[in-house]
Amino acid sequence: MSAKLLCNTGKNLERARQRKEKISRRPSKTERNRRTLRQKSVVLGRKIDMKNKISTEI
Repeated sequence: MSAKLLCNTGKNLERARQRKEKISRRPSKTERNRRTLRQKSVVLGRKIDMKNKISTEI
């Protein structure tokens, strides 16, 4: 029984590690917003200054 438990905890640890990696790979909320803004700006033909949140016509 104890062998089975040990085996299981190893699996759980592995799963937790994978979960952590998955989370760290996901970009932060601000980064995601920035990316979508950049894409929208290309579509609209505007340049968006991220620091000052100002959009200027190209």
